[in-house]
Amino acid sequence: MKQIIILVLVLLVSCNAGGDKTSAMQKDPILTKVFTTEEISDLQMIVDYFDKSLLGNADDFDSLYQQFFRKIDKSESYDILISKIHLDAPEFQTMLSHLKESGVYDEIWVEFINKLNNKKTLDFNLKGKYFQFLKLMSNEYPFLKNYISSIESMGGNNVSAQAGMNKIYYSKVDFNKPVIRLIWAVHYITVVSSIENSFRK
Repeated sequence: MKQIIILVLVLLVSCNAGGDKTSAMQKDPILTKVFTTEEISDLQMIVDYFDKSLLGNADDFDSLYQQFFRKIDKSESYDILISKIHLDAPEFQTMLSHLKESGVYDEIWVEFINKLNNKKTLDFNLKGKYFQFLKLMSNEYPFLKNYISSIESMGGNNVSAQAGMNKIYYSKVDFNKPVIRLIWAVHYITVVSSIENSFRK
């Protein structure tokens, strides 16, 4: 009986923790200005996937994300990140399928085919809601203006143009905020897609 009670308490705590993250995004004034409640729930899926891929079940988000990005900074390589984010993984593909069905995928990304290897690669949709969200966020986080400008000047995703995103900016934000983790998640999913599908046969 005691074990059952403990199990129920653990499940309740887990549900409340997940609810807190979702609630934070649903209450974010910029997200809610651009996306619907249903779309924000889908964006939360991206954050949850990124959290789990990088941190497992840990939830000390700011400290652990800062540590992780410092490792990337020092290594000057995306290999650590690529080892964590597997674009062919069933979990990731299931999430993408859902995002496509809901329409959120198209608000974030467009696809193009690499003629060298005939693989689909993700690129930012400069006319989608997500890019509109980034522009509004740049009023609160001015460093995003340079990030947005680098993307727009290249007409979309460009790994070399965005390489400084991690090196320059990760120490300036609080990763305890799900909306911040959303920006880094979308950024690195896009970058890994470019590396994996554009530059590798």
